[in-house]
This record gives sequence, structure tokens and C-alpha cells, in this order.
Amino acid sequence: MQNMKYILKAFIMFLIALVSIWGQAQSQKFYYELEFKLDSLQKEPYKENYVLESDKDYTKFYNLNFYELDSTNKKFNETSQISLPMGVYSLLKRKKNSDVNINYVFVGSHYYSFMTEDKITWELTNEVKLHDGYHLQKAITKFGKRQWVAWFSKDVNINVGPYKFDGLPGLIFFLHDSNNNYSFKLLKSTRSDNSIDTRDFLESNFGKKPIQVTAEKYLSLCINHYNNLYNDQMNIPDGQWKIETQDGRLISSKSQLRGLIESEQKILKNRNNPIDKNLIIPYKNANR
Repeated sequence: MQNMKYILKAFIMFLIALVSIWGQAQSQKFYYELEFKLDSLQKEPYKENYVLESDKDYTKFYNLNFYELDSTNKKFNETSQISLPMGVYSLLKRKKNSDVNINYVFVGSHYYSFMTEDKITWELTNEVKLHDGYHLQKAITKFGKRQWVAWFSKDVNINVGPYKFDGLPGLIFFLHDSNNNYSFKLLKSTRSDNSIDTRDFLESNFGKKPIQVTAEKYLSLCINHYNNLYNDQMNIPDGQWKIETQDGRLISSKSQLRGLIESEQKILKNRNNPIDKNLIIPYKNANR
């Protein structure tokens, strides 16, 4: 009988260890809807969906469209590409329990990465509410020169959140800044044994390896891109090139191109409302 007790105890300890290892190997994915305003004066926000993925090694934050296109490419052996989403200018990867983020960004057609350290310090309030059976608690913080309000639940014991908003003692269900320029809403969560292979759409972008720069260099590259829109065409004689715009117009002369450049520069200036205001592009330093 005594031996049976020891055997039973050992078996229970083995099961606990097995469950622990299995849990650590799992990948948890949280799907968020982001409403955002590229121009702080626009009335109606845009919407995009993002995935927050957390496994035993890394936390990643990427656009759902990227994952879906990558899955389609792999299924049909294709190489389709899409540019960086509008809502969050940078996609992210960080080591588990780290404040250091790798930011992946596009400038023009070029793919870059830069590191930032983003420590989030939260203030928990006593304000609570019930949402779909979950007990939510309100927390506030300052990040990226914005005031933020989060509603999180200790019912889900995970300390990661959308974008760079980690560190709360529970999962974030809702998050918005004080001016409602950016607003996240949890849609659903899933759990799987394996992490998503993001090498083709995060650590590289459908064949483009990121060029490593600093955050300061990234802002400088954005200014250079703004100053040199269609620079190649401006240096080639008329009649030797053509550009078709998104609305179907055909541009084939420098006089037409100057109008297009002015229009696109105006859009870039107006759409200068990043989630992190430290990454506002200083277009006032531009040449044009």
C-alpha cells in the first residue's frame, strides 16, 4: 500500500510537470481590432485587425492581413506582397518579459528595423466593471506623449497587451488614448501547440530583409523620402517614363508629376499622427 502511494504521488508530479512543459510550449494569440486616425482632425477612424502572439520566448505584434497573406502564399506557393499597414507604423517583436522592442517599418519601398526601450508604468485604479462575464479593472499610463486608459482582467493571467502595452496583472480587453485617436478592442483569443512562423512577413517582409537603423535615422529616412518623391522620374526626360496613379491617371511629364508630388507630400504631412508621438516625422525640416 505504501509503495502504491509513492507511485501515485510520483505519477501526479509527472503529470504536473508535463502540463507545465506543455503550457510553456504553447502559443497564445490575441486578436485586436484597432480604430485609428492617421490625421488627428479626421472625423471617422480607420479600422485594422492585429494579432498579439505570446509564447515562451517572444511576444510579437503584427497585422492580421500579413499573416493571412503569408498563409495563402505558403498554401499556393505564391510570392504576393503588401505594404506596411496604416494603423501602427511599426510591427513588433520582443523577448518575453523584456521592454526592448524590435520595430519593423517601411520607408517608401524599403524595409527597416530599429530598437526602442519602452517601459510602461501603470497606475491601477479602483474602478471596475463587468464585461461578458469577465471582471475588468481600469488602469492608466503615459506613453508616447499620450495619456492611455486600459481595461484589463485578472481573470486571464497574462501580462502582455497590444502594441507595447505590457506589464498589467491581467489581459487588456480595451485600450485607448485620451483623444480617442487610437483604440484597441479584444476580439478573441486562441491557443495552439506551435507558434506562427513569422519569418516571411515580420523578420523579413515577403523577401525583403530589414536594414537595421536607429530611431533617429528612421526619422531622417522619412524626411529624405518626403524630399525625393519620384526623384528618378524627375531626372529622366519626359516621354521615357510613365506612372499610373491609384485613381487610374497616367502621368508622363514633369509638370504633371510636380502636382502629384505636392499632393502626396500633403497627404504625408496630414497623416502624421503615429501612435507614439516620439515618432512624429519632423516635416518642418523638409526642403519642400
